[in-house]
Amino acid sequence: MHPTIDAPIYELMRDNTATAFYTTRGKISSPQSPYDGFNVCGYTGDSSVHITKCRAALSAFTGIRPERIIMPRQTHSINVASITAKNLHEVSLEHTDAIVTDIRGLIIGVNTADCVPAIFSDSQAGIIGIAHAGWRGALNGIIENTLHAMIRQGARPENIKTAMGPSICQACFEVGTEVAEMFDDGCVDRITWEKPHVSLHGHIAKAIISQGVPESNIQKFDNSLCTHCHTDRFFSARTLGIGSGRVFTFIIMQ
Repeated sequence: MHPTIDAPIYELMRDNTATAFYTTRGKISSPQSPYDGFNVCGYTGDSSVHITKCRAALSAFTGIRPERIIMPRQTHSINVASITAKNLHEVSLEHTDAIVTDIRGLIIGVNTADCVPAIFSDSQAGIIGIAHAGWRGALNGIIENTLHAMIRQGARPENIKTAMGPSICQACFEVGTEVAEMFDDGCVDRITWEKPHVSLHGHIAKAIISQGVPESNIQKFDNSLCTHCHTDRFFSARTLGIGSGRVFTFIIMQ
């Protein structure tokens, strides 16, 4: 199949043979139209024809066959799928919010629309990972579980490089008092705005550091990647609703 959609894909992080990317909406005619733009997520209500065209464009851009593009069915869980050559065709991706693998030439990615996609790479051990972290998953341990899975496969915390892809910034992430109270005070701003605002990126960075990854290995989040600030570039569930397209953040190890 020849793709009829250009793939609006940009590099997020490079770690020797591992490279992470994210998608944008690309050329759109209506920012308020929930599926107008590049979308490969198949479970949020978009048409199968559109999704198939976008996945074909993703495959053409990366040179990776569609069957080697792995994405989980996310449910805000803390479940991690550890994929190896032995279980590649057997591992379940249902009710899963993170993937870890040591297989080269395999795309692993998550779909988000305000939640944080966190990517991980230990190029020395040849292990990569990616996690979908909304506020529930972040609080319940999806980041820690992803790092534990990488370490079980042979990664070393001091060698893990990490970055966070397009997601909602603290200035946009207004929450209720009951949610704010679940976060460390250092991740909550109760002064600048009328209601509390949480830094998911700050919370996730603390979780990563708690597992032994050096702070210097964490790429600082770029606020120009805020999904809520830039709905002309990114899908945002807070703006468009949960029945909308998704940003696809992914990592490949060659």
